[in-house]
Amino acid sequence: MSTPAPAALSTDLNTDFNTVDFGAMTADEQRAFFGEHGFLVVPGAIPPAPLATIHDDIARLNWREREDHFWSSEAAAQLVENPAVTAAVRACYGPDIRFFKGLYVSRPPAPREANKPTRQGLHLDYGTAENSADVRNLSPSWVNVGFYLTNLTPDHGPLWVVPGSNRRYDLAPGKSVESLSGSAQMVLAKAGDAVLFHCFTAHAGGYNFSDSPRNALFFSYRPKWAQLPTQNEVWPDAVLAAAPPERRRLLTGDV
Repeated sequence: MSTPAPAALSTDLNTDFNTVDFGAMTADEQRAFFGEHGFLVVPGAIPPAPLATIHDDIARLNWREREDHFWSSEAAAQLVENPAVTAAVRACYGPDIRFFKGLYVSRPPAPREANKPTRQGLHLDYGTAENSADVRNLSPSWVNVGFYLTNLTPDHGPLWVVPGSNRRYDLAPGKSVESLSGSAQMVLAKAGDAVLFHCFTAHAGGYNFSDSPRNALFFSYRPKWAQLPTQNEVWPDAVLAAAPPERRRLLTGDV
C-alpha cells in the first residue's frame, strides 16, 4: 500500500486497490473513497497485543461459527468502540451511529477441487439477501465492518468486492449479481485490518485453500436515523453493565 491517497479516487476498474495508502487518508478522503467505491480499508485497526489476546480467547472459549461470542472476550468487545473504525464510520455516515449486530465467522481450510469456484457468489447483504427473518437487515442504511484476524491471501479466504456497485441502483437484494464478476477485485487485508463495505456493495468471501482457518469478526453499524419502527436492539444486561461510556453510546445512544 504505497500510492498516494488521491490516486485512490480513480474510477478506473484496472486500479489495484491493494496499493492504495488507506492509512494516509483524511476523513474527507475516506468519505469520498467510500462513496465512490463502496468499501474502505482501515489498516492496523487492531494492534498486535489485543489481536493475540483475541486469538487466545477464540481457542480458550471454543467459539462457534456465526455466533456473537465476542462479548465473552473483552479484547474483542472493545472492537465495538475501536477508535480508528468508529472514526471512519462517522466520516462516512455522520456522527450519531449505532452498533446493531455482530458475529464471529471462521472459514476452515478446504481442499481445492477441480472446477470448484474460488469464492462464494457475489451478493448484497441488504434485506432478504442476508437473512429475511432478521429485521435488522432491512435498515435503510448501514455498513458492515470486517475485522480480519488472519492475513488474507488469494488462497486464504480473501474478500471480493465490486468497486462502485454501491451506486448501482438497479441491483436487487436476493438476486444473483454474478454479471458483475468481471469487475470484482480481491481485498487482501492483513491481520488486524478492518474493511468497511456498504450494505449495497456486491461482495463475496473467498474459499480457504490454505492450511489454517481464516478468522474474522463482522460488525454492523447504522446511522441513528436508520432504525426501523419495529427495530429495537435489546442487549443483555451483562453486556450493558460491562459497557464503558463510548460502547454504551454506540449500543443505546446513552452516555
